[in-house]
Amino acid sequence: MLIGHSLGGKIAFYTGCLDSRVKATIASDFGIGWDFTNWQDPWYFGHKILTRDFAIAHHQLLALHAPRAFLLIAGQYDKPESWQYLNATKPVYALFGRLHAIGMLDHGSGHQPTEDSIRSAYQWLAEQFRLEQQDWDF
Repeated sequence: MLIGHSLGGKIAFYTGCLDSRVKATIASDFGIGWDFTNWQDPWYFGHKILTRDFAIAHHQLLALHAPRAFLLIAGQYDKPESWQYLNATKPVYALFGRLHAIGMLDHGSGHQPTEDSIRSAYQWLAEQFRLEQQDWDF
């Protein structure tokens, strides 16, 4: 299982999508859309992602994560528009009968995840692994 926020969210997203040993990923406000955050910086993909002929999008990578659990915590860089990426991946999750394994939580209160959003993410994770409910204290 991987959990990451911001740059750590980017790392969790890519690792979770590309490494099948990862059984669940929670990525917090990493900017799933190319234009949601700084993916164009040279230490990521550079300006080539902004060209018209760049045809790769993150829903294609997220499809590789199926059928494993993926939760996006949105706040500032991920926002309601992030749903389009998850929705584009749902047909792949549906093939596995795992539509419940992909989701998004939008706390909408800035870049830092709230305690409630973290608590909800842990509860979601417990549901994915059918663990006993408990109160997550911070």
